Amino acid sequence: MLKFTQLLISLALLSSCAEAMATDVTVRITSVDADRKGKILVQLCQEKDFLVRDCRFQKVQDVKAEVEVVIFKDVPEGTWAAMAFHDENSNEKLDTNNLGIPTEGTGFSKNAKGQYGPPKFASAAENISGKSSEFKFRLVY
Repeated sequence: MLKFTQLLISLALLSSCAEAMATDVTVRITSVDADRKGKILVQLCQEKDFLVRDCRFQKVQDVKAEVEVVIFKDVPEGTWAAMAFHDENSNEKLDTNNLGIPTEGTGFSKNAKGQYGPPKFASAAENISGKSSEFKFRLVY
């Protein structure tokens, strides 16, 4: 009976530890040109997935306001970067000109910018922990 009780206590402790290691992350994107309609695509990525289409956490929603808010639930604690783009024509890809420069609004956490292209993960990354975290950045058109 003692071993069964110890097992139950161990499972309860493991369960509470797993819950403590996940957090809700709010991504607040400002300077969205809501007059252009379309959709906003938001991704929350770890370094290995940064700038890749298949980040673990991603959401798409209709553009409705100058400030768009997206909430990701149960994100593991760690180092993450957020990125978003305004998909004005709803074709689910970032449109660019002949030089590869985006023709739709883009933004990265910490308002990170690259010198000749997108920013590096380190300049956009933040450590998240606790019950909730927030990334706030603006789109640049």
